Amino acid sequence: MISVLIEWENVLLAEGDRCCEMLHRLRAQVREIVEADGTAFEILVLFNPEQIDGGAVRGVLGEHLVGDGLPNGVSLRLEPAVGEHYYDLRNVGARLATGEVLVCVDSDVIPEPGWLRALLTPMLAADGPGVVTGQTYLDNTDLVSWAFGAGWFFPVRDPSDEVLRESPMFFANNIAFRREVLLAHPYPALQDGQTRGSCAQLAKNLRAAGVGVWHASGARATHPAPNGWRHIGVRALAQGRDISIEWKMKGRSRLRRTLRAVSWSCTGVRRTLIRGCTKREQLRMPVWQIVPAVAIMAWYYGLSLVGAWTVTLLPARFSRGWRV
Repeated sequence: MISVLIEWENVLLAEGDRCCEMLHRLRAQVREIVEADGTAFEILVLFNPEQIDGGAVRGVLGEHLVGDGLPNGVSLRLEPAVGEHYYDLRNVGARLATGEVLVCVDSDVIPEPGWLRALLTPMLAADGPGVVTGQTYLDNTDLVSWAFGAGWFFPVRDPSDEVLRESPMFFANNIAFRREVLLAHPYPALQDGQTRGSCAQLAKNLRAAGVGVWHASGARATHPAPNGWRHIGVRALAQGRDISIEWKMKGRSRLRRTLRAVSWSCTGVRRTLIRGCTKREQLRMPVWQIVPAVAIMAWYYGLSLVGAWTVTLLPARFSRGWRV
């Protein structure tokens, strides 16, 4: 049995049709594997009813996932989790799931063809690891997504289909766990109002426990850039806040965090320029968009610097409303 866990929170921030396209592709790839191998699947959609109406979620699933019926051996469960958010929804899903393997995908991520098979093949091998992570990259279609594709933390799309036996990091939006692994090593609780970063801490915990994390490049999925200028602004402030809190947890002084934030922000702008020039063809970015892209990311990382300084120099409560 394979359990697919879908968080239903990011859909609030992304363009509405992305979750529909994700469901269409998931259904097609599940059907392909069921018909070829007879593998049983359960799909768990996890949401916080304080944020989202369950009836609305059920309607979207009925139209775009169930359609005229799921394949034989595939079940669907809609699971409310009051008060839980992003990473916590996965921990809840691990406890509720019945499959030996848990495939985690976000509501705003769109898998490429072959994504599910590429993610499961190493996991189901005789000497398979405890964790297999896929390749997530930004969907580059306009100036904003080109800018973030060049300057944000997601890598540029890799066309290879390699399976690497060691992955130093992963994203929570495109990954498979053996259920006992995620139960034994759940996503750690975030600190002081953070909203992202738990996956980095979990990667460290897994390495310390000797749990193998493999990377399957062929398990590709696209992630959207922040949707709209308000979301971009909040995301920038939140990223600065989260990185400063991470440095604090590592024991760095307030002065070091204040100065480090300047260097970190400048590095983000420099990365935008370097990638824009050297990875332009992979990003499908016109050459005349490099300068505007750098300007957008300079604004973004300038706001990130404000976010980092705010949580470093002022009470943390000022940044708790920056939820992404």
